[in-house]
Amino acid sequence: MLDMTTSRRQVRAFLLVYYEKYRASAEQEFRSFLDELGADYELMVINNNFGTTSKCASDISGDNRNREFTGWDVGISSVEKIDAGQFYIFANDTFSEHRPWHGSYRDRFLVAFRRALPISGSVITGEIDAVWTPFSIAGKRTDRWVSTYLFGMSGDALLALGSRLSLSEDALRSMVHSVSGVKIYWGPEVDRSLQQHLERWLFPPDGRLGWYNSGQGDDRSNLGKLRCILNEKYISAAVKANGGKLINLPAGSIKMLISQSVKNVLRVFLNRK
Repeated sequence: MLDMTTSRRQVRAFLLVYYEKYRASAEQEFRSFLDELGADYELMVINNNFGTTSKCASDISGDNRNREFTGWDVGISSVEKIDAGQFYIFANDTFSEHRPWHGSYRDRFLVAFRRALPISGSVITGEIDAVWTPFSIAGKRTDRWVSTYLFGMSGDALLALGSRLSLSEDALRSMVHSVSGVKIYWGPEVDRSLQQHLERWLFPPDGRLGWYNSGQGDDRSNLGKLRCILNEKYISAAVKANGGKLINLPAGSIKMLISQSVKNVLRVFLNRK
């Protein structure tokens, strides 16, 4: 049974759309999710695909240089000011497409977000992934991160990030220089533990688990994906380094727990080979 009570804390929500085929369903699902969350919210839609025919007059034109992160930053910058007392929710247009969104999975997000809303101070919530070996990124150390297809954070956390989600071009270049085939040319701000994890994820050896789209993109798209992964991990590492809390989804059904446990064990085992 879901706890239907939640703080009346003001929520600002940002939906990043790019794929025309997902736009309508993503906005419908996101609005439904926010309605059920029970908080007072304002929704902004940022469109990162400048050639789409489904752009609405109310859309804000985004910035696709660092994909959803620079797009969300356009939305953030359009807000008069970031308020420490407000809560900020971000989603991309595939959040309900590439996973079993309906039912208990969606409910787990509602529980986590309701848990985070009343917390004062710095907090970020969403689905947390973890590795056994801690890693360092830009001098910040962690072993877990919140997946950014759908996540929420307090105003305090966003302010501590400089009121932006995307790393600067200089910061991204200090983490990764380029990709050529399956070779990644790393910068100094990513330690070897994280390098190895991402190399095996993006370009898994035959028979091993990895990114579902591995081997499908060219060097430029693979570099773009890698920069986004690094940006995602940096956000959680920075929130944690600033003393913030990371709030995970509650445990799911036994079937879901077994599936997730097997997935996590396989990921760790294969990445340690």
